[in-house]
Amino acid sequence: MQFWKFGPATAGGTTSTWFQWAGATLSPDRRTVTYTVTDNGIGDADATLGTIRDPFAPVLAAAPAGVASIPTLSEWGLILTSLMAAGMGMLVLRRRPTGLTA
Repeated sequence: MQFWKFGPATAGGTTSTWFQWAGATLSPDRRTVTYTVTDNGIGDADATLGTIRDPFAPVLAAAPAGVASIPTLSEWGLILTSLMAAGMGMLVLRRRPTGLTA
């Protein structure tokens, strides 16, 4: 788990960017993140005294070992499958009796 913060990466900085936040802790049940932001300090995206704007994002960085991706078809495979399905539908319609008598 990585923690990212939007704001100035240095104290007194004026440029806000996303940067990795090192001062956060994750609870043992993995449901609560605890961190501290000081007014006009690192990570405070609002320069107004007494106001802290606090965009924060916990990010699960990568899949654990042993996890496999789901295989999918390429664009050409999808086109070919669609054409085959359309052809099968036309064949079924062609073989269906019309119900008309002469």
